[in-house]
Amino acid sequence: MQRERNWNVRLAILVRSLIGKPFIWGETDCVSVLRKAYVAMYDEDPIAEFVPMDYSTEEEAKEAFRAIGGDFTKWIMRIVVQEVTPMFARDGDMVFNEDSAVGYQNVGIVLSDRILISDIKNGVHMLPLNRDVDDDKIHIYRLP
Repeated sequence: MQRERNWNVRLAILVRSLIGKPFIWGETDCVSVLRKAYVAMYDEDPIAEFVPMDYSTEEEAKEAFRAIGGDFTKWIMRIVVQEVTPMFARDGDMVFNEDSAVGYQNVGIVLSDRILISDIKNGVHMLPLNRDVDDDKIHIYRLP
């Protein structure tokens, strides 16, 4: 897998199109947003072989994750090259939060010093990236 030549522009355009959208299972939930970001960066969805996109309810999403063993990090490690600390996070890195403020695991994508995420309460939005954090509940993964 290799990033597209203009991946950063494509990612920025995607982010602008998603900000402020409501949370909808299978469309703008955190995994769906992450997948769209990967398509913008790589022109392919590396998650497709692990998690199908045909869910439209919370229960269907949970069933999709149960089908892969229920361990989010397990399938993430199949596609990532390395884990990095927040200090070294860069655009396009995936952020995985095991102890989300919304009460469940959440993923997002780094863009500048912010993280694009989606949650039920706030929909798709940006959060600041705290590069000084040393928290074992926050993991940042880099693809090639």
